[in-house]
Amino acid sequence: MRLAVIDSDGSFIGEVSSGAHTNNRNVIPKLSKYFELVYVPTTRSIAALGDRGDAERLAGTLEGIPGSFGMEVPHEVIRFVREELPGMGKCRRIGRYLEVVLAAARGADMLLDPDYWPHYPSRVDLEILGCAPPSSLARGDVYYLARASGRGAVAVIQSLTDVRNRFPGEILLTYLRSVRDSANPAEAASLLAAGPALSLYWRSLSSGAFAAAFLISRGQLENLPPGCAGCRLLYPAQAWDPGLRRYRGLPKGDYVAAASRLVALKGVLELPRIHRRIMDETGLRLVVAGRFFDEPTKRAFVRAVEREGLRLGEDVALAGFLSKDNYYEVLAGARVLVYPSHSDSFSIVMLESLAAGTPVVAYDIPGPRGVYGGLPAVRFVREFDWKAMAAEAVRLAEMPEGERRGLVDDGGVASFLEDHSSWDRVAERVAEGIAGAATARGGRRGTRAAP
Repeated sequence: MRLAVIDSDGSFIGEVSSGAHTNNRNVIPKLSKYFELVYVPTTRSIAALGDRGDAERLAGTLEGIPGSFGMEVPHEVIRFVREELPGMGKCRRIGRYLEVVLAAARGADMLLDPDYWPHYPSRVDLEILGCAPPSSLARGDVYYLARASGRGAVAVIQSLTDVRNRFPGEILLTYLRSVRDSANPAEAASLLAAGPALSLYWRSLSSGAFAAAFLISRGQLENLPPGCAGCRLLYPAQAWDPGLRRYRGLPKGDYVAAASRLVALKGVLELPRIHRRIMDETGLRLVVAGRFFDEPTKRAFVRAVEREGLRLGEDVALAGFLSKDNYYEVLAGARVLVYPSHSDSFSIVMLESLAAGTPVVAYDIPGPRGVYGGLPAVRFVREFDWKAMAAEAVRLAEMPEGERRGLVDDGGVASFLEDHSSWDRVAERVAEGIAGAATARGGRRGTRAAP
Protein backbone atom coordinates (compact mmCIF):
# COMPACT_ATOMS: atom_id res chain seq x y z
CA MET A 1 0.00 0.00 0.00
CA ARG A 2 1.26 3.48 -0.87
CA LEU A 3 0.97 5.85 2.10
CA ALA A 4 1.35 9.63 1.80
CA VAL A 5 2.74 11.15 5.03
CA ILE A 6 1.37 14.67 5.54
CA ASP A 7 3.92 16.34 7.84
CA SER A 8 1.68 18.89 9.56
CA ASP A 9 4.23 20.09 12.11
CA GLY A 10 7.41 19.88 10.04
CA SER A 11 8.95 17.00 11.99
CA PHE A 12 11.28 16.03 9.15
CA ILE A 13 12.33 19.45 7.84
CA GLY A 14 13.13 21.32 11.07
CA GLU A 15 14.70 20.84 14.48
CA VAL A 16 13.28 18.33 16.93
CA SER A 17 11.51 20.53 19.47
CA SER A 18 8.68 18.45 20.94
CA GLY A 19 7.66 14.97 21.97
CA ALA A 20 5.57 14.72 18.79
CA HIS A 21 8.66 15.41 16.68
CA THR A 22 10.57 12.70 18.56
CA ASN A 23 7.72 10.26 18.07
CA ASN A 24 7.40 10.99 14.35
CA ARG A 25 11.10 10.63 13.65
CA ASN A 26 11.23 7.31 15.48
CA VAL A 27 7.99 5.81 14.16
CA ILE A 28 7.37 7.00 10.60
CA PRO A 29 10.61 5.66 9.03
CA LYS A 30 9.86 2.24 10.56
CA LEU A 31 6.55 2.16 8.67
CA SER A 32 8.58 1.62 5.48
CA LYS A 33 8.68 -2.03 6.56
CA TYR A 34 4.97 -2.20 5.84
CA PHE A 35 4.16 0.52 3.29
CA GLU A 36 5.61 2.57 0.47
CA LEU A 37 6.02 5.99 2.05
CA VAL A 38 5.66 9.30 0.21
CA TYR A 39 6.57 12.50 2.07
CA VAL A 40 4.41 15.62 1.64
CA PRO A 41 5.28 18.98 3.27
CA THR A 42 2.26 21.10 4.16
CA THR A 43 1.13 24.53 3.03
CA ARG A 44 2.32 25.95 6.38
CA SER A 45 5.90 24.98 5.50
CA ILE A 46 5.55 26.50 2.04
CA ALA A 47 3.88 29.71 3.24
CA ALA A 48 6.59 30.25 5.87
CA LEU A 49 9.39 30.41 3.28
CA GLY A 50 10.96 33.79 2.72
CA ASP A 51 13.52 34.38 -0.03
CA ARG A 52 15.13 32.16 -2.66
CA GLY A 53 17.69 30.99 -0.10
CA ASP A 54 14.92 29.58 2.12
CA ALA A 55 13.45 27.74 -0.86
CA GLU A 56 16.82 26.29 -1.83
CA ARG A 57 17.47 25.12 1.74
CA LEU A 58 14.08 23.38 1.86
CA ALA A 59 14.69 21.75 -1.52
CA GLY A 60 18.03 20.44 -0.26
CA THR A 61 16.41 19.10 2.92
CA LEU A 62 13.71 17.37 0.88
CA GLU A 63 16.36 15.73 -1.32
CA GLY A 64 17.92 14.23 1.82
CA ILE A 65 14.70 12.72 3.20
CA PRO A 66 14.80 9.44 1.21
CA GLY A 67 18.27 8.62 2.53
CA SER A 68 17.63 9.82 6.07
CA PHE A 69 14.08 8.63 6.66
CA GLY A 70 13.21 6.12 3.93
CA MET A 71 10.42 8.20 2.38
CA GLU A 72 10.10 9.12 -1.27
CA VAL A 73 9.66 12.82 -2.00
CA PRO A 74 7.78 13.50 -5.25
CA HIS A 75 10.08 15.07 -7.84
CA GLU A 76 7.41 17.64 -8.67
CA VAL A 77 7.40 18.89 -5.06
CA ILE A 78 11.16 19.50 -5.09
CA ARG A 79 11.03 21.06 -8.54
CA PHE A 80 8.23 23.38 -7.45
CA VAL A 81 10.10 24.51 -4.33
CA ARG A 82 13.35 25.12 -6.17
CA GLU A 83 12.18 26.48 -9.53
CA GLU A 84 8.64 27.84 -9.32
CA LEU A 85 8.14 29.06 -5.77
CA PRO A 86 10.81 31.82 -5.48
CA GLY A 87 9.12 34.11 -7.99
CA MET A 88 5.57 33.69 -6.72
CA GLY A 89 3.40 35.78 -4.43
CA LYS A 90 1.88 34.12 -1.37
CA CYS A 91 -1.53 33.29 -2.82
CA ARG A 92 -0.27 32.04 -6.16
CA ARG A 93 2.35 29.97 -4.31
CA ILE A 94 -0.24 28.25 -2.11
CA GLY A 95 -2.68 27.61 -4.95
CA ARG A 96 -0.01 26.12 -7.20
CA TYR A 97 1.43 24.02 -4.38
CA LEU A 98 -1.99 22.51 -3.68
CA GLU A 99 -2.16 21.43 -7.32
CA VAL A 100 1.23 19.74 -7.00
CA VAL A 101 0.54 17.87 -3.76
CA LEU A 102 -2.97 16.88 -4.83
CA ALA A 103 -1.38 14.86 -7.63
CA ALA A 104 0.81 13.13 -5.01
CA ALA A 105 -2.25 12.42 -2.85
CA ARG A 106 -4.14 10.89 -5.76
CA GLY A 107 -1.18 8.58 -6.37
CA ALA A 108 -1.42 7.20 -2.81
CA ASP A 109 -3.85 4.68 -1.35
CA MET A 110 -4.13 6.35 2.07
CA LEU A 111 -3.01 9.60 3.72
CA LEU A 112 -1.44 9.77 7.19
CA ASP A 113 -1.03 12.85 9.38
CA PRO A 114 1.10 11.64 12.31
CA ASP A 115 0.35 14.71 14.45
CA TYR A 116 -3.06 16.08 13.48
CA TRP A 117 -3.87 19.06 15.65
CA PRO A 118 -5.48 22.51 15.51
CA HIS A 119 -2.83 25.11 14.76
CA TYR A 120 -3.85 28.22 16.62
CA PRO A 121 -4.01 31.03 14.05
CA SER A 122 -0.61 32.56 13.36
CA ARG A 123 0.45 35.03 10.73
CA VAL A 124 1.28 32.13 8.42
CA ASP A 125 -2.08 30.42 8.98
CA LEU A 126 -3.99 33.63 8.31
CA GLU A 127 -2.07 34.13 5.08
CA ILE A 128 -3.01 30.62 3.97
CA LEU A 129 -6.67 31.06 4.83
CA GLY A 130 -6.68 34.39 3.04
CA CYS A 131 -5.69 32.59 -0.14
CA ALA A 132 -8.10 29.65 -0.01
CA PRO A 133 -11.72 28.95 0.98
CA PRO A 134 -11.82 28.42 4.79
CA SER A 135 -13.55 25.08 4.37
CA SER A 136 -10.62 23.73 2.38
CA LEU A 137 -7.62 24.30 4.64
CA ALA A 138 -9.00 25.47 7.98
CA ARG A 139 -9.22 21.81 9.01
CA GLY A 140 -5.67 21.00 7.95
CA ASP A 141 -3.91 19.86 4.79
CA VAL A 142 -4.73 16.20 5.36
CA TYR A 143 -8.46 16.96 5.51
CA TYR A 144 -8.28 19.08 2.36
CA LEU A 145 -6.28 16.45 0.46
CA ALA A 146 -8.52 13.59 1.57
CA ARG A 147 -11.62 15.45 0.41
CA ALA A 148 -10.10 16.62 -2.86
CA SER A 149 -8.43 13.32 -3.79
CA GLY A 150 -11.05 10.87 -2.57
CA ARG A 151 -8.42 8.97 -0.58
CA GLY A 152 -9.03 7.97 3.01
CA ALA A 153 -7.06 9.64 5.78
CA VAL A 154 -5.65 8.34 9.06
CA ALA A 155 -4.56 10.63 11.89
CA VAL A 156 -2.55 10.22 15.07
CA ILE A 157 -3.66 12.70 17.75
CA GLN A 158 -0.53 13.55 19.73
CA SER A 159 -0.79 17.19 20.64
CA LEU A 160 -4.18 17.54 22.28
CA THR A 161 -4.89 17.08 25.95
CA ASP A 162 -8.52 17.11 27.14
CA VAL A 163 -10.23 16.89 23.76
CA ARG A 164 -13.22 19.05 24.70
CA ASN A 165 -13.21 22.46 26.33
CA ARG A 166 -15.23 22.52 29.53
CA PHE A 167 -16.22 26.09 28.74
CA PRO A 168 -15.48 28.71 26.04
CA GLY A 169 -12.10 30.34 26.44
CA GLU A 170 -10.76 27.62 28.76
CA ILE A 171 -7.37 27.40 27.05
CA LEU A 172 -6.94 31.17 27.14
CA LEU A 173 -7.90 31.29 30.82
CA THR A 174 -5.43 28.49 31.60
CA TYR A 175 -2.72 30.52 29.89
CA LEU A 176 -3.60 33.71 31.77
CA ARG A 177 -3.67 31.92 35.13
CA SER A 178 -0.28 30.40 34.38
CA VAL A 179 1.47 33.63 33.39
CA ARG A 180 -0.26 35.86 35.99
CA ASP A 181 0.90 39.44 35.21
CA SER A 182 3.24 38.48 32.34
CA ALA A 183 0.82 37.74 29.50
CA ASN A 184 2.08 38.22 25.94
CA PRO A 185 -0.79 40.01 24.15
CA ALA A 186 -0.01 38.42 20.77
CA GLU A 187 0.08 34.94 22.31
CA ALA A 188 -3.11 35.56 24.29
CA ALA A 189 -4.89 36.77 21.16
CA SER A 190 -3.92 33.63 19.25
CA LEU A 191 -5.33 31.45 22.04
CA LEU A 192 -8.75 33.08 21.73
CA ALA A 193 -9.36 30.81 18.74
CA ALA A 194 -8.17 27.64 20.49
CA GLY A 195 -11.63 26.45 21.54
CA PRO A 196 -13.25 26.87 18.11
CA ALA A 197 -10.21 25.25 16.50
CA LEU A 198 -10.53 22.20 18.75
CA SER A 199 -14.22 21.90 17.99
CA LEU A 200 -13.60 22.21 14.24
CA TYR A 201 -10.92 19.54 14.20
CA TRP A 202 -12.94 17.06 16.22
CA ARG A 203 -15.88 17.53 13.86
CA SER A 204 -13.47 16.79 11.04
CA LEU A 205 -12.51 13.47 12.63
CA SER A 206 -16.17 12.51 12.75
CA SER A 207 -16.55 13.17 9.03
CA GLY A 208 -16.10 10.70 6.20
CA ALA A 209 -12.64 12.06 5.40
CA PHE A 210 -10.95 9.99 8.13
CA ALA A 211 -10.91 6.21 8.11
CA ALA A 212 -9.36 6.14 11.59
CA ALA A 213 -7.85 8.34 14.30
CA PHE A 214 -5.45 7.02 16.92
CA LEU A 215 -5.23 8.59 20.36
CA ILE A 216 -2.21 8.15 22.59
CA SER A 217 -3.71 8.24 26.07
CA ARG A 218 -6.81 7.15 27.91
CA GLY A 219 -7.30 10.75 29.00
CA GLN A 220 -8.02 11.62 25.37
CA LEU A 221 -10.10 8.52 24.70
CA GLU A 222 -12.38 9.00 27.70
CA ASN A 223 -13.23 12.56 26.65
CA LEU A 224 -14.13 11.89 23.04
CA PRO A 225 -16.94 13.88 21.48
CA PRO A 226 -19.74 11.83 19.93
CA GLY A 227 -19.47 10.64 16.36
CA CYS A 228 -15.82 9.60 16.07
CA ALA A 229 -16.46 5.93 15.34
CA GLY A 230 -12.91 5.42 14.04
CA CYS A 231 -11.20 6.84 17.13
CA ARG A 232 -9.27 4.27 19.13
CA LEU A 233 -6.45 4.04 21.64
CA LEU A 234 -2.93 3.30 20.46
CA TYR A 235 -0.90 1.21 22.92
CA PRO A 236 1.98 1.57 23.32
CA ALA A 237 1.99 5.03 21.78
CA GLN A 238 5.46 6.24 22.85
CA ALA A 239 8.78 4.68 23.74
CA TRP A 240 11.93 5.61 25.58
CA ASP A 241 15.46 5.38 24.27
CA PRO A 242 17.17 2.13 25.38
CA GLY A 243 20.31 4.23 25.88
CA LEU A 244 18.69 5.56 29.06
CA ARG A 245 19.42 2.24 30.77
CA ARG A 246 23.04 3.16 31.36
CA TYR A 247 22.04 6.33 33.24
CA ARG A 248 19.58 4.63 35.55
CA GLY A 249 21.13 4.27 38.99
CA LEU A 250 23.50 7.23 38.74
CA PRO A 251 24.02 8.98 42.12
CA LYS A 252 21.48 11.71 42.78
CA GLY A 253 22.70 15.30 42.78
CA ASP A 254 21.83 18.36 44.82
CA TYR A 255 19.03 19.50 42.53
CA VAL A 256 15.54 18.93 41.26
CA ALA A 257 14.87 19.12 37.52
CA ALA A 258 12.30 20.54 35.13
CA ALA A 259 12.29 19.76 31.42
CA SER A 260 9.96 20.64 28.55
CA ARG A 261 9.41 23.11 25.78
CA LEU A 262 9.72 26.33 27.74
CA VAL A 263 6.33 27.84 26.97
CA ALA A 264 3.65 29.15 29.30
CA LEU A 265 1.20 26.26 28.87
CA LYS A 266 3.95 23.88 30.02
CA GLY A 267 4.01 25.76 33.32
CA VAL A 268 7.44 27.32 32.91
CA LEU A 269 6.36 30.63 34.51
CA GLU A 270 5.11 28.76 37.58
CA LEU A 271 8.47 27.09 38.21
CA PRO A 272 10.04 29.99 40.17
CA ARG A 273 7.32 30.13 42.82
CA ILE A 274 7.22 26.32 43.04
CA HIS A 275 10.99 26.18 43.46
CA ARG A 276 11.09 28.99 46.02
CA ARG A 277 9.16 26.70 48.35
CA ILE A 278 11.25 23.63 47.45
CA MET A 279 14.52 25.46 48.08
CA ASP A 280 13.31 26.89 51.38
CA GLU A 281 12.64 23.34 52.60
CA THR A 282 15.57 21.46 51.04
CA GLY A 283 18.28 23.88 49.85
CA LEU A 284 18.29 22.09 46.48
CA ARG A 285 18.86 23.89 43.18
CA LEU A 286 16.52 23.79 40.17
CA VAL A 287 17.98 22.77 36.78
CA VAL A 288 15.73 23.66 33.84
CA ALA A 289 16.37 21.82 30.57
CA GLY A 290 14.81 23.09 27.36
CA ARG A 291 14.58 26.02 24.99
CA PHE A 292 12.52 29.18 25.27
CA PHE A 293 10.52 29.64 22.08
CA ASP A 294 10.02 33.38 22.40
CA GLU A 295 11.76 36.26 24.14
CA PRO A 296 8.69 37.59 26.04
CA THR A 297 8.35 34.25 27.87
CA LYS A 298 12.06 34.16 28.69
CA ARG A 299 11.96 37.73 30.05
CA ALA A 300 8.87 36.88 32.10
CA PHE A 301 10.66 33.84 33.53
CA VAL A 302 13.67 35.91 34.56
CA ARG A 303 11.38 38.48 36.24
CA ALA A 304 9.57 35.68 38.08
CA VAL A 305 12.90 34.29 39.33
CA GLU A 306 13.91 37.73 40.60
CA ARG A 307 10.48 38.33 42.17
CA GLU A 308 10.90 35.15 44.23
CA GLY A 309 14.34 36.27 45.46
CA LEU A 310 16.09 33.45 43.59
CA ARG A 311 19.47 33.82 41.89
CA LEU A 312 19.55 32.90 38.22
CA GLY A 313 22.57 30.73 37.52
CA GLU A 314 22.86 29.58 41.14
CA ASP A 315 19.47 28.73 42.66
CA VAL A 316 17.93 28.30 39.21
CA ALA A 317 20.12 27.07 36.34
CA LEU A 318 18.94 27.36 32.74
CA ALA A 319 20.67 24.43 31.05
CA GLY A 320 19.23 25.20 27.60
CA PHE A 321 18.60 22.64 24.89
CA LEU A 322 20.93 19.78 25.80
CA SER A 323 22.51 17.00 23.80
CA LYS A 324 20.81 13.66 24.37
CA ASP A 325 23.51 12.34 26.69
CA ASN A 326 23.65 15.53 28.78
CA TYR A 327 19.85 15.61 29.01
CA TYR A 328 19.75 12.02 30.24
CA GLU A 329 22.43 12.82 32.84
CA VAL A 330 20.36 15.74 34.14
CA LEU A 331 17.25 13.56 34.42
CA ALA A 332 19.04 10.67 36.08
CA GLY A 333 20.86 12.89 38.61
CA ALA A 334 17.77 14.78 39.76
CA ARG A 335 16.04 13.92 43.04
CA VAL A 336 12.67 14.53 41.36
CA LEU A 337 11.26 15.91 38.10
CA VAL A 338 8.89 18.85 38.64
CA TYR A 339 6.43 18.95 35.73
CA PRO A 340 3.72 21.65 36.03
CA SER A 341 2.33 21.24 32.49
CA HIS A 342 -1.22 22.25 31.57
CA SER A 343 -1.10 20.78 28.08
CA ASP A 344 -0.06 17.19 27.44
CA SER A 345 -1.52 14.14 25.78
CA PHE A 346 1.13 11.70 27.02
CA SER A 347 4.39 13.46 28.03
CA ILE A 348 7.48 11.68 26.78
CA VAL A 349 9.49 13.73 29.33
CA MET A 350 7.72 11.92 32.17
CA LEU A 351 8.41 8.57 30.48
CA GLU A 352 12.10 9.39 30.09
CA SER A 353 12.33 10.50 33.72
CA LEU A 354 10.94 7.17 34.93
CA ALA A 355 13.31 5.30 32.62
CA ALA A 356 16.20 7.32 34.08
CA GLY A 357 15.13 6.33 37.59
CA THR A 358 13.70 9.67 38.72
CA PRO A 359 10.19 10.10 40.19
CA VAL A 360 7.83 12.79 38.90
CA VAL A 361 5.37 15.32 40.32
CA ALA A 362 2.83 16.58 37.76
CA TYR A 363 -0.47 18.40 37.51
CA ASP A 364 -3.50 16.15 37.38
CA ILE A 365 -4.57 16.75 33.78
CA PRO A 366 -6.31 14.08 31.65
CA GLY A 367 -3.49 13.10 29.28
CA PRO A 368 -0.70 12.22 31.74
CA ARG A 369 -3.17 10.86 34.33
CA GLY A 370 -4.54 8.46 31.69
CA VAL A 371 -1.01 7.17 31.03
CA TYR A 372 0.76 7.25 34.40
CA GLY A 373 -2.10 7.11 36.89
CA GLY A 374 -1.54 4.43 39.51
CA LEU A 375 2.27 4.31 39.20
CA PRO A 376 3.85 4.97 42.63
CA ALA A 377 6.75 6.92 41.10
CA VAL A 378 4.37 9.55 39.67
CA ARG A 379 2.54 11.88 42.03
CA PHE A 380 -0.32 14.02 40.73
CA VAL A 381 -1.55 17.21 42.38
CA ARG A 382 -4.49 19.44 41.52
CA GLU A 383 -3.82 21.69 38.54
CA PHE A 384 -2.48 25.13 39.54
CA ASP A 385 -1.91 24.00 43.15
CA TRP A 386 1.74 25.00 43.12
CA LYS A 387 2.03 24.69 46.90
CA ALA A 388 0.95 21.04 46.72
CA MET A 389 3.39 20.43 43.87
CA ALA A 390 6.23 21.91 45.90
CA ALA A 391 5.24 19.91 48.99
CA GLU A 392 5.13 16.63 47.06
CA ALA A 393 8.47 17.40 45.41
CA VAL A 394 10.00 18.05 48.85
CA ARG A 395 8.69 14.71 50.15
CA LEU A 396 10.25 12.84 47.23
CA ALA A 397 13.51 14.82 47.29
CA GLU A 398 14.06 14.20 51.01
CA MET A 399 13.01 10.57 50.91
CA PRO A 400 15.78 8.11 51.87
CA GLU A 401 17.54 6.94 48.72
CA GLY A 402 16.50 3.30 49.16
CA GLU A 403 12.85 4.27 49.57
CA ARG A 404 12.91 6.57 46.53
CA ARG A 405 14.66 3.86 44.54
CA GLY A 406 11.89 1.46 45.51
CA LEU A 407 9.33 3.73 43.84
CA VAL A 408 11.03 3.68 40.44
CA ASP A 409 11.90 -0.03 40.73
CA ASP A 410 8.32 -1.00 41.60
CA GLY A 411 6.94 -3.93 39.61
CA GLY A 412 4.19 -1.84 38.06
CA VAL A 413 6.69 0.76 36.90
CA ALA A 414 8.99 -1.95 35.52
CA SER A 415 6.11 -3.50 33.57
CA PHE A 416 5.05 -0.10 32.25
CA LEU A 417 8.60 0.70 31.13
CA GLU A 418 8.90 -2.67 29.40
CA ASP A 419 5.66 -2.00 27.48
CA HIS A 420 7.12 1.30 26.29
CA SER A 421 10.68 0.20 25.57
CA SER A 422 10.50 -0.24 21.78
CA TRP A 423 9.76 2.21 18.97
CA ASP A 424 9.44 -0.84 16.69
CA ARG A 425 6.48 -1.97 18.77
CA VAL A 426 4.86 1.47 18.49
CA ALA A 427 5.35 1.46 14.72
CA GLU A 428 3.86 -2.03 14.51
CA ARG A 429 0.72 -0.87 16.34
CA VAL A 430 0.39 2.13 14.00
CA ALA A 431 0.87 -0.10 10.94
CA GLU A 432 -1.77 -2.52 12.18
CA GLY A 433 -4.21 0.34 12.64
CA ILE A 434 -3.55 1.77 9.18
CA ALA A 435 -3.88 -1.64 7.53
CA GLY A 436 -7.14 -2.28 9.39
CA ALA A 437 -8.52 1.12 8.36
CA ALA A 438 -7.56 0.49 4.73
CA THR A 439 -9.23 -2.92 4.77
CA ALA A 440 -12.39 -1.50 6.28
CA ARG A 441 -12.42 1.22 3.66
CA GLY A 442 -11.80 -1.23 0.85
CA GLY A 443 -8.20 -0.26 0.12
CA ARG A 444 -6.92 -1.22 -3.30
CA ARG A 445 -3.61 -2.79 -2.23
CA GLY A 446 -2.32 -4.71 0.76
CA THR A 447 0.67 -3.98 2.89
CA ARG A 448 4.11 -5.33 2.01
CA ALA A 449 4.10 -7.57 5.03
CA ALA A 450 1.53 -8.33 7.68
CA PRO A 451 2.19 -5.91 10.54
